[in-house]
Amino acid sequence: EYSKALTEEKKYDSASIYITKSLDALSHMKTSDKVKFQCTVTYLGAGVNYVFAKQWEKAEAMLEKAIISAKGTEWEQYHISSAQIYLSVIYTNRKEYQKAIDTLISAEKLTEPKDPKRVELYHYLAQNYLAENNLKEYKKYNELYQTARSSLSAENQKAVNKSVQILDSIIKEEADKRKRTYNFLMALGI
Repeated sequence: EYSKALTEEKKYDSASIYITKSLDALSHMKTSDKVKFQCTVTYLGAGVNYVFAKQWEKAEAMLEKAIISAKGTEWEQYHISSAQIYLSVIYTNRKEYQKAIDTLISAEKLTEPKDPKRVELYHYLAQNYLAENNLKEYKKYNELYQTARSSLSAENQKAVNKSVQILDSIIKEEADKRKRTYNFLMALGI
């Protein structure tokens, strides 16, 4: 709960540190379904916070641990698909568009057709296909995004819009930072 409050205050680094400490405590407990579930949720939470903090390597490591931890649990598909959506943001940031697409297609197979995560998933698939200049697939997934988004309740639409907006701004900020660095180096003649 404390890490959740830190996340809401946009203190992603602090939230991630707190979450990581809770993982250490969980590792000393007997392995049970409840502990495994809590570990998965904790890895996932840490990974998401590291994405928001733009600590890409740490985010990737935590999200991969969440996937491993989720295997064989009751919530396996839900947690793995959630981790994969955030991993795709990391890959998109690295301009590994095909890897992001492959990851999202895998996540799509794990989600139910009415799952609100499909909206984000379709949005990111459309954006990655656009980055790859695959306009046919971009159009397909953008239409799926629009359809899925319009079928959500107003409350879910608001939540999905906020999530997409935050993650898109993170990707754009990182791209702008790389562009400024490139322009600076070019101005220096390097």
